[in-house]
Amino acid sequence: LLRSSRCSNHNIKFDYKFIKHKYGIDLNIEWDTFVAHGLGCAGIGFYLGGNDLDNMSQRYLGIDLDKTTRKDFYTKGEDAWWSDKHIRYAAEDSLATFHLIPVVKSILNESGLTFLYEEVERPLISVLVDMELDGIHVDKKKIQDELDKTQKKLDECYNKLMEMAPGVNFKSSSQIIAYLEEQNVEVPIKERANGTKSRSVDAKSISKINHPSIEILKEVRKYEKIHGFLCSWGFTSRENNLGNLNPLTGKLHGKITQVNTETGRCSMVEPNLQQVPRDSALRELFVAPPNHLFVGEDYSQYELRVLAEISGEEKMINIFKQ
Repeated sequence: LLRSSRCSNHNIKFDYKFIKHKYGIDLNIEWDTFVAHGLGCAGIGFYLGGNDLDNMSQRYLGIDLDKTTRKDFYTKGEDAWWSDKHIRYAAEDSLATFHLIPVVKSILNESGLTFLYEEVERPLISVLVDMELDGIHVDKKKIQDELDKTQKKLDECYNKLMEMAPGVNFKSSSQIIAYLEEQNVEVPIKERANGTKSRSVDAKSISKINHPSIEILKEVRKYEKIHGFLCSWGFTSRENNLGNLNPLTGKLHGKITQVNTETGRCSMVEPNLQQVPRDSALRELFVAPPNHLFVGEDYSQYELRVLAEISGEEKMINIFKQ
């Protein structure tokens, strides 16, 4: 039935993964009200309360969905899922999704984005399912070695700072500024988003400061960024040697969302593998499986080329042609 039917759901990728993993079935997707709403709202769905089913049901249908039952599916065994309460929960979600289909269809039509949904975003759902299920290989030994290395460097840097400035907390911007002013070091002034101006020791500001402690602070921030990135994968120590790796596949399997950003780009969590710091040591942690190679591809100035095409701006077009 699933193979021969056109399926609709809210955030269908979530259920699709379970179905494909357990039964090997590829779904023929008709509507994903989560994706359609995010696309139709052109990135501002977040400001309308979000693309979640409970928010959309309340906003467009005037229905308040009770989501308290949902946690049972994570915390209780399958025998508990077949109570009247759980069946009603599933039925209400399905019914709300059914009634939201004409709503998102209308939003797409009014915004002129139906074609984009049908030709780009809807087919992409199946691609993202495969990407999440496939995951990516990483070198566990290199990860643990890098953790040890960065922790050692951090310890060394903090020891130097403690010798140089006892009692100063170099994780506190206000204490850093106070210490530098005591040393007669001029701290750059930065204009804030709200129009106010104040002294700053952010990355751009400290690049203008010449003081031995600042050179060490730059190193601290560099290694803290690497260490924090690895810890976001769940690798906090050698004892925790699996981190967020799936115990069955030995890979990292992040969750990709395609409509939760204002720009239309995909986002990723648990862990975020899209924003790996530009550090060769970190990039080398990703490894291809045996008898395979990584192939890196990227669009050249993609957004600017789209802007030139849509606007018809001749000077921009000529620049790209040349």
